Amino acid sequence: MKKNIILFITLAIVFSGTALRAQKQAELPPKIKWITYKEATEKNKGVEKRKILTDVFTAWCGWCTRMDATTFADADVVDYVNKYFWAVKLDAEMKEPVVIDSITYVNQRPNANRSTHELAFKLLQGQLSYPSYVISNEQNQIITIVPGYYNKENFMIILRYFNENIYLTKPFAQYKAESAQVPIK
Repeated sequence: MKKNIILFITLAIVFSGTALRAQKQAELPPKIKWITYKEATEKNKGVEKRKILTDVFTAWCGWCTRMDATTFADADVVDYVNKYFWAVKLDAEMKEPVVIDSITYVNQRPNANRSTHELAFKLLQGQLSYPSYVISNEQNQIITIVPGYYNKENFMIILRYFNENIYLTKPFAQYKAESAQVPIK
């Protein structure tokens, strides 16, 4: 009888702990599902193709950190990015080699201070500014590079402009002016 009571109490503790963890998980704010650039390009070889949003950052970049803490933490931005883009975080100074379509990209000076990885250099087309966002189409071709920090409202305008292919028919300045008159949810 004692063994049954002990077993019952143990199970109750285990299940209550599991329930509390599940509740805490549900309370966490949603996050962007970041993947590697290689994973994003591979996904675009499959059935579900999306544009790629690559956040090129460095560890020492204060505006990169602020973008993560504000804009990339906003629920509307998180939902939109997760729904329509393959989201990539790319450390411009990473040490590890990256192989994409049999091409190997490396950091040629991995032990040097502020040395740039070849993949970041290629994606930013030599214009090293952090943070920068590279938006590529479903065929992994660069559409544009957007440097700098953006608040939620302005970043959502940029995301919609490229995701909805408005860039093919309307200049960004015109779209932004029209968007400023419409409240963003």
